[in-house]
Amino acid sequence: MAAKAVLILSKDKIDLEMLFFLISSQSNILLINLTEDFSDEDLSLEVPSIFGLSLSVSNAYDLFLAWIENHVEQSIIIIDKGNFSFKPFLIRNNIFKGNLAVCYQEIKNLLSTLLPSNPPTTACEYVQINISTLEHFGLLENDIYIELKTGRKLKIFSAGDRLTKEDIHRYVQKGIYQLFFKTNEIARTISKIEKNLNDLVKGPSDSNLADQKPDIPVTPKIKTISDIIKEKYIDAPLDFNFPFNIEKLHLYTLKQVAKDILETSMTNELIAQPLLKLANAPSTFQYVKKRIGHMSNILLAISKELEWETKSVIERFVYATLIHDIILFDRLDLLKLQYNQDCETLSAADKSLFLSHPKEAVLIVKDDRFAPPNVDSILLQHHERLDGSGFPEGLNKHKISPYAAAFIMAINFSQYILDFPNWNIKEYLLLIDAEYKGGNFVKPLHALEALCKNKIVS
Repeated sequence: MAAKAVLILSKDKIDLEMLFFLISSQSNILLINLTEDFSDEDLSLEVPSIFGLSLSVSNAYDLFLAWIENHVEQSIIIIDKGNFSFKPFLIRNNIFKGNLAVCYQEIKNLLSTLLPSNPPTTACEYVQINISTLEHFGLLENDIYIELKTGRKLKIFSAGDRLTKEDIHRYVQKGIYQLFFKTNEIARTISKIEKNLNDLVKGPSDSNLADQKPDIPVTPKIKTISDIIKEKYIDAPLDFNFPFNIEKLHLYTLKQVAKDILETSMTNELIAQPLLKLANAPSTFQYVKKRIGHMSNILLAISKELEWETKSVIERFVYATLIHDIILFDRLDLLKLQYNQDCETLSAADKSLFLSHPKEAVLIVKDDRFAPPNVDSILLQHHERLDGSGFPEGLNKHKISPYAAAFIMAINFSQYILDFPNWNIKEYLLLIDAEYKGGNFVKPLHALEALCKNKIVS
């Protein structure tokens, strides 16, 4: 079965530049320069981010690997000159070792089997090259052709001719920037380029390019790791402005706390990897991002109402909003479940995953030296219920901590907002008044009711 697209990876930019000209007609081939040689400055103008958090080079390569892992359905061709080590998931059959001149024909044959077949072409096959490339040829190994308006090819140089800059300049002045050669002896031509080429796509410095046709490619379409992550991961920051009106000073504090927590969390692989994978699932990503923003807003508002708003409490709440469902980030269906009875129809594996995720979140916290103190009780209890029917420990409304009670209510309210776009505040107040009575839920409930009446964003 033909692949939808093919990724060609190499750490040799020249190889990719040559492939661009040799197979440029294949729009479903993505050429990627797999060098890790880039800096934070390369990423700073268009900052790739998770939840708006700027990422560094150390995270950039992980981002790229996460992106590649999500393209496992696509065929990958790797040109390996022994200049880097491959991650396990990259070890596939399509690895070509050695110079491009040696393996080009094999790559071309493989592409013909991997990609959908092209419409029949003329018997004589030509490859397009940039005219500036001829400057590096000297003595030609092949005949060179131009394409006439009729589509017919006309030979202008013969094998054995020695080219001069004046020859090249003459055609540039005529507005000719792309030439062709036959591919039946292409390996020798590639070898020539590999030996002599310093800059495959260097434009002719002594020519006037004003009349150049706008649709003529003069730069290879080759992507780098930083290109990929800029395209894939540029993201707006978390929005903490809804559902309650929060004073600017407190909103600023909330944003700073979230930024600090995200920065330190991205240094913890157990937390960073789910976040990176989450960014490859746009619908889940947006849902989780909005829920974190809404929950943080709700919890800050409740904390202010109950005079809990110390920095340590805000840090605890924001961290918990990020971590509590982290192992479910790739399962939006499980992410939305709240009660024990919700998982009755799940498979045994999914039920086990859902019921174990509070304890798994606590295990992550134990390995995170930056985790706020006492956050584990919130994470462990976020699926407990007032009547003791929750999990994992079956705590009732008197045993669930006040902070966990507020957190449970924030999950419920944010999910209600997201799942019911036309939600009604009066209906929601009736709903929570019936559900959250007694025990350690009394104060958070009164705070939430007061906020819904007075502070809701219109």
